[in-house]
This record gives sequence, structure tokens and C-alpha cells, in this order.
Amino acid sequence: MPNKAFRKAQAAKAEKILHVVQDAKSAAPARAEKPPEAPMDEVKTTPPPVVAVPVKTAPRLYAAPDKKDCPNCTASVAQNAARCRCGYEFSSSEQHIPALTMSEEERAAFAKLFS
Repeated sequence: MPNKAFRKAQAAKAEKILHVVQDAKSAAPARAEKPPEAPMDEVKTTPPPVVAVPVKTAPRLYAAPDKKDCPNCTASVAQNAARCRCGYEFSSSEQHIPALTMSEEERAAFAKLFS
């Protein structure tokens, strides 16, 4: 809880600041009054037309011929690497998984196994 002496010191500081501000205001030259500007409601402007900008993808600056990108972590690894540092294992052939062609009889036999 502030005592009387503290309050008196704070009041003296406030008075000093008030006098400095008042002196600065009286020493400042009088400003010329500007004519009032037109309200913003009266000024009507049309916005510029919106132009659609085609989006381009950034070209790859450097693609080493002896490297390939890991689809899991996008790291660049050697072309003959079987596994990436992240653990992704590359397929050993160019074709990932060949399509399965099964006849009706084979599908029925396959469905019997799992039913």
C-alpha cells in the first residue's frame, strides 16, 4: 500500500509532465486549417478487372541421370539402390505389379478358399 510520501512524489512527477506537455503545445506554431475533404461515400471508383493468371509449375533445375527419387520421403538415391534410407524398398522390375487375369472358374475356387 503506497504511503503519503509516495503519493506526493507521484503527483509532483505528474504535474511536471503536464507542464512540459502544455509548454510544448503553446510553443508549437498554429497550423492552418485544411478544407474538409469529400466523404469517401461520395467518391465512387470501380475496382480493376480481375485477370486470371495461368499457374505454372516450377521446372526441376537439376535432375541427376544416375539418381531417382524415393516416393516415400522424396530423397534422391542411387539409380541401382534397392532400398532408401527411410526404409522404402524399390521394386526390382520396371513393372510394379502385373494385372491379375483370372477366369470365372479360378475366381470361384479362390472365393471358396476364403469363405
